[in-house]
Amino acid sequence: MATITTSLRVKNLRVESATGGFHEVPGEGIPGYVVKAMIERGNERGQVRHMINIVNVEPGSGKFAHTHTTAGTFFVFLEGVGEYILDEHDNTVPIQPGDIAISLAGMIHGTKNTGQIPMRYLAVEGPLPAGGLVMGHEPTRPAQAEGLNRVQNLRRLIAEGGFIELPGEGIPGYMIKRVMPRGLTEHMANIVTVEPNSGKYAHAHEEADTLLLILEGIGEFRLDEEGNTVPIQPGDICISAAGQTHGTINTGAVALRYLCIEGPLPSSGLGLVQG
Repeated sequence: MATITTSLRVKNLRVESATGGFHEVPGEGIPGYVVKAMIERGNERGQVRHMINIVNVEPGSGKFAHTHTTAGTFFVFLEGVGEYILDEHDNTVPIQPGDIAISLAGMIHGTKNTGQIPMRYLAVEGPLPAGGLVMGHEPTRPAQAEGLNRVQNLRRLIAEGGFIELPGEGIPGYMIKRVMPRGLTEHMANIVTVEPNSGKYAHAHEEADTLLLILEGIGEFRLDEEGNTVPIQPGDICISAAGQTHGTINTGAVALRYLCIEGPLPSSGLGLVQG
């Protein structure tokens, strides 16, 4: 398989949700639970080591409590309402559009649609071991981790502030807010604010995939070290496999904000190479 092509690296989630391509998940047999793969996955350089899917859950359906022993899971809820399963005892918390849910490797999780319309969400799972995604039903990690709020609302996080300048990069107007404490998993998850006329230069992460979900504002996503870009707007998802050049530029009059998930992180930290 080849590296991710330009046409696949930026897509709009609402358009993807509306244009079909959903299919039943082989071997699970859950009525009303279908997925749409955003990109092919693989283990070679230039291939994303995560599963990145849009999931459609019909009213009354859901994914039972389960765990991935070697992979973290991130959910971003796009449409509909439901419940997020927290543990093997079926304890849940309500979920709505704009919520993000986090399950570290070994933590029980699952979803239920409690509404009257389909519930749809973005699911990012990985990094995938060579043998694929390993699913079980017994927790290998406690349901909670110190300092981790497993379900958070993105708009509330933005409104609460807490953004800081990124140490060591010195980019005026480029700030982050951590969504989960550092060191809990192989990933970083941050909300990034880019002020007008600011941006992140073209760069790559040698070992980490990068996924951006655009929340507010407009801008451009850098595709290569030559400076080629594509426009981005709220609802867009931008994907870069490890080693692929990427970056962001705010071309609008208000702040550009996005959720950024990066991983797996090498033991030495996020390897950054300027494009």
